[in-house]
Amino acid sequence: MDLFKLNITIKLFAFLLCAVPLTSQSPGENVTKIVFDKDDDLHGYYLAIPPSSNEIEATLVLFPGLGQKAEDVLRDSELYHYAEQNNILTLLFSTGMRISVDSLLKENLTKGLNNAIKTYGLNKNKFVFGGFSAGGMISLRYAQLCKEFPNRYPVNPLAVFMADAPVDIFHSWETMQTLKKQGDSQVAIDEADWVEKIYNAFYGATPETNQDIFEQMNSFSFSKQGTGKEKHLKDVAVRAYHDVDIPWRLTERNQSVSHSNFLVTSELINRLLKLGNENAEFVQSFQTGYRANGKRHPHSWSIIDAKECIEWIGGLLGVKEEKSNAVNGTLVTPIRVSKESLSGLNMNRGRSPSQPERILYFQNIFQGADLNVQVVSSENASASPEDLELDEFLFLTNGAALLSPKDQKDMQFVKGDFFMVPRGFNGRWETIGAPSFHHEISIVSAQRNPNPTNPEKRFPVLMDKWKLAGQGLTKIASGRFEDLLYTGHELTIRLKAEEPSIQEIKEPLSERILYVLAGSLELVDLEGTAHKFNSGDFVIIPKGFSGTWKTKAHELFRALEVQKTIADNF
Repeated sequence: MDLFKLNITIKLFAFLLCAVPLTSQSPGENVTKIVFDKDDDLHGYYLAIPPSSNEIEATLVLFPGLGQKAEDVLRDSELYHYAEQNNILTLLFSTGMRISVDSLLKENLTKGLNNAIKTYGLNKNKFVFGGFSAGGMISLRYAQLCKEFPNRYPVNPLAVFMADAPVDIFHSWETMQTLKKQGDSQVAIDEADWVEKIYNAFYGATPETNQDIFEQMNSFSFSKQGTGKEKHLKDVAVRAYHDVDIPWRLTERNQSVSHSNFLVTSELINRLLKLGNENAEFVQSFQTGYRANGKRHPHSWSIIDAKECIEWIGGLLGVKEEKSNAVNGTLVTPIRVSKESLSGLNMNRGRSPSQPERILYFQNIFQGADLNVQVVSSENASASPEDLELDEFLFLTNGAALLSPKDQKDMQFVKGDFFMVPRGFNGRWETIGAPSFHHEISIVSAQRNPNPTNPEKRFPVLMDKWKLAGQGLTKIASGRFEDLLYTGHELTIRLKAEEPSIQEIKEPLSERILYVLAGSLELVDLEGTAHKFNSGDFVIIPKGFSGTWKTKAHELFRALEVQKTIADNF
């Protein structure tokens, strides 16, 4: 059978199996479609539903059943609705005709999650995966891969849950073949034929003819003794949801418990409990399964109590956490760079080893876990670095700088400019005073990036003045804007803006430095002390700060942000 005919057959059997329309509900106003691979209409996008508060505490990733798209979850489940009300971002991915995580899904899901992490600034340790039917199998298998190969996958899953998922491909195949031979249920016969056609079309084999292909995709083995891939979920909260309505199976399908998905998942949960996973649960309900069209069916999204499930996730996230705003017993508070320092006053006399005759003043403002900040004032001077050893982000408060990269045009920077001189720079660097002394604030990474220098990023870059002025900002969520201005070997520069807001910072922040461009910022530490900053202030937020974030502005609060580049992302 060719693929065109197979697709028609698949749609027909999907209708018979799911008994719901294939068309999807129109997304609401708060649903954003984000395309990360324009060449893949099915797997190259995700739907994002941010929390109504715009404060993201965790991320919920949901997968629909076999033959379905991301949009179908909006129709069939209310999970995203309760997540939206509880500071949880929901991401919806399409599964298409994939019953588990094959090479295509591995690549596209990883690409999509990396995109979401960058777009929304997500905490990689606070991801929860969930799915219905084959989507549950995909959730389970991808969570295992993330734990087994943490360096290859973008997140560290906190939890995973499945709604009536067939978690053992081989057991599911054998069950379908048995029911087909018995011939007691036409629906079961159709389903067996349908799945066999899918397997042969996409993999050129079945679990019976090529075990190796399907073993790579399988998440659990019911028949094998001992511990298998479930060992990777020892420290992950796992829930298996089932509507255990045995009378329905007997009367509607002529099937006993031995043919059910919950027979296998109950053994999965049992083995996890034996491994010491206290957060492994078999969640049983009775007659809770109904399709979106109102038809009774235990194989449905509705077997998950959406409100209770989100409360369960919330419990995993926050109830057991204690707020901490201290590092090694010391309260972490934000720091303002004083106007006197920016003006070149109250500084220490310094000496340059390469230019001992040069008159130089400096003040070390901050030496942190990730970033170092220094104010430098020097007389007119020039140097010719070869292969500069670090990224240096600079803000000129007086005078100018003339940089002449080797074999490139001269670049001029003046008071008020933000610019990057990257690691690997080779050329002439001249500082020009006004009239005699040049002042700058310098930000560098506290640690060197071990990755090799990118030859395409060896030239100075002026930050986009149009963006800094608040023009053409990129909207990433309701009331939030963000533009990546530069990613260097060791430093990453972003322009961020938001409508005035009040947010609780429950997850201690990574180290960052802000320059307030518009509006005001108030950071309240956990002892209740308010630290206020206004337009023109440099704000240093040390690693580990948590508390309350309050912004005010006529329209948008806007700030330039400097952070350490994550070595693995460069």
